Amino acid sequence: MWKPILYILAIIIFSALLVVYAHDIEQGIAIGPSSTQPGKQDLLILFAKAFGFKGSIAIAILATGGSIYYSITQYRKIKK
Repeated sequence: MWKPILYILAIIIFSALLVVYAHDIEQGIAIGPSSTQPGKQDLLILFAKAFGFKGSIAIAILATGGSIYYSITQYRKIKK
């Protein structure tokens, strides 16, 4: 039960970071390196540069919506 909810929260956090990084890149704001997870940050910055701000918003909405839909369908399967 909790596993899909935790996945949703993780996807929401990464989606928000993707949009924020894309916004900062378009505004020309320097993004400082992460001291704990530089690999994930580099990957998010790569996607943010590739998709741009509007594309990152679209990706974030699709990823969040898809994960919520998946979690609801999994919950319904469990309840049957």
